[in-house]
Amino acid sequence: MKDKNIFNNKIFIYVNIVILFLLINGIAYSLNLKWDFSKGKINSISESTEKVLKKLKYPLLVEAYISRDIPGQLIAQLQPIIYLLEDIKRIGKDKINLKIINPVTEEERNLASKRGIQGIPIEEADIHKASVRMGYFGIYLQYGDKSTTISLVEQGGIVGNFEYVFLKELKKLLQDEKTISGIGYLKTKGSLDIRRWQTRLDQDKDNLFAFKNLLEKDMGQIKEIELKEPVPDTIETLIIAGLPELSIEEQYYLDQFLMKGGNLLLMLKGFDFTITPPNPQFLQLGISSGSRGFTTIPEAVKQWNQFLEFYGLKINERIVLEPNLAVPEVDILGQYLGRYPNPSWAIYSQETGNIYTNHELTKHIPYVIFPWFSDLSILKEKQPEVKYSILVQTSKKAILRKETSLSLKDLQLVGQVPLQEGDEETKESLPVMVLVQGKFKSAFKDKIDQLKLDKKIKEQFLPGQLGNTEGKILLIGTPYLVSDIFFRNEANIEYFKINYSFIQNILEYLQGDTDLIAVRSKVPFIPILQIQLPVELQKVFSWIHTLTIPLILSIYGFIRLRNRYRKRGVEQ
Repeated sequence: MKDKNIFNNKIFIYVNIVILFLLINGIAYSLNLKWDFSKGKINSISESTEKVLKKLKYPLLVEAYISRDIPGQLIAQLQPIIYLLEDIKRIGKDKINLKIINPVTEEERNLASKRGIQGIPIEEADIHKASVRMGYFGIYLQYGDKSTTISLVEQGGIVGNFEYVFLKELKKLLQDEKTISGIGYLKTKGSLDIRRWQTRLDQDKDNLFAFKNLLEKDMGQIKEIELKEPVPDTIETLIIAGLPELSIEEQYYLDQFLMKGGNLLLMLKGFDFTITPPNPQFLQLGISSGSRGFTTIPEAVKQWNQFLEFYGLKINERIVLEPNLAVPEVDILGQYLGRYPNPSWAIYSQETGNIYTNHELTKHIPYVIFPWFSDLSILKEKQPEVKYSILVQTSKKAILRKETSLSLKDLQLVGQVPLQEGDEETKESLPVMVLVQGKFKSAFKDKIDQLKLDKKIKEQFLPGQLGNTEGKILLIGTPYLVSDIFFRNEANIEYFKINYSFIQNILEYLQGDTDLIAVRSKVPFIPILQIQLPVELQKVFSWIHTLTIPLILSIYGFIRLRNRYRKRGVEQ
């Protein structure tokens, strides 16, 4: 009887549940078992950590100076970083010498200062008193005779994606000093600009200043190339953005760069349009006077397609609209205050099946934003010894147009009204990003005599791929992935960050480095507006949201009162 009473005792049951929970957590902790339910697994260690730690030849000293006597909200933000450091220690084992230090003594604070980690004043105040204390938030790394520090404070807050920041600094310790990235940018007529911002109007769709500036900080100097001569041997990857006008001799230099094992990142446009900037005087009065024009097809698209067809590629002369995958854009012209879906900007993701998940470059990419873009065509018979991989593709219900208004107001009707004359709805997914890799054949095998070049340059002509090298072409149907236009307002900057990480991954992959692709792809989740309802239905749902809770409470109160009066009637 006593045994039965024990099992019926609630306190006994609750105590055993708590003990069982602690035991399971202890076993999971010792075996490094964790469940991460966040979108994109942003709180888990990525495979990038294992790749980089395998390259350690001798122990890495990691000293984390993290103050604990600080406000609770700061501790909550720092705790995931401590967990990540412990995970790195478990993966690295004897190669990681981890010390987590709470600098409370004078000796510990002096050591932190010697390591290059300075205290930050933290103010606390309540109704009785105010106080200021010094907090330490930094990590010191030492590998051999090289060392660096990582600040955990960034722009007034705790650094985001700490795993990526840690691995990026560690890779710098493992590599030799590198000031030149091996990346070039084609600067000629028709290319997107990389001019420094003088006014806010320089943040336009045809400028890539922010992208180039950030890329040089992360990867080293980007050399500007004009193609007046062969591409220098120091360039491994050449970026071409916009719709540059190239002579046949300049095309030849690109062809031979590819034959030598060079990489081409082509971000080209299949149409053009203008954005009229708002009048500054009207903006001061609160009136936006800017506008987005109609799309047009430049003659340069045909010239580029004649060149690309030799390599089995083509950019189609039309715009792709995605009403079901439209990006919730904050209007770049400031005419609308809220977020409105823009079908000419598509958000492609693994979840919606638009990103190919079986390729090393894209298998970790959760999503990418495609603004103002065209679809591509593949002609595999042109280059039989190369491999064509579709990495990003449209949905099966995209709308194709030769010309259209890009006004945000007009685009709200896309997908809600019958197709316009000349519109075409896709029945299958179309490629918008293609990687071509392998042994190329030159496009100039039968044209070498037509070129106005020095005899010495002609004698160095390569009809096919040089030796054991492989060329790579990555073609994207838009030059605006990392355009300065995203900086017109803070909300759209989040889209720029996602695309910037994506382009960084592309560049490192083209140059043979895949270490940080997985960790760099861990980006915050962006909600997608899947369907844009008609205005009438939006009003209906607005009223439903407004009245639902009061209606439920009224019904609940009515039922309570009715039951109460019925009970009283029975008692009487």
